[in-house]
Amino acid sequence: MSSYQKGYAYYDQHVLIFRIVRIVNQAMYIAVMAAAVAGIPTMWRRRRSLPAWCWSGWTMAGYVTAISLEFFGQARFHFALMPFFALYAAWTISGILPAREAALSGPNPARQGSSA
Repeated sequence: MSSYQKGYAYYDQHVLIFRIVRIVNQAMYIAVMAAAVAGIPTMWRRRRSLPAWCWSGWTMAGYVTAISLEFFGQARFHFALMPFFALYAAWTISGILPAREAALSGPNPARQGSSA
């Protein structure tokens, strides 16, 4: 039993709600992580044009991962990393959507500098 469950006297009456919240939490975490990791190849291709601080979140993630692998790993330690992963995920999604939109719409004369 998790520590937050031990202190709640009515946990047994609300097991289903706790499990649903836990599943939603893990699904959100996995979705954010997947989107953030999907942006790594793009960041690597643009590494010369990106400022060095753009890699600070991945550096911090590597450090926290190394520490938790050596000593112990609990869900509370990914809490500090989630803002970085959310930023990377948003950056990935914001890069994917305009590129997909442009690919679907075909050539755009306005972007090519031609005037009608």
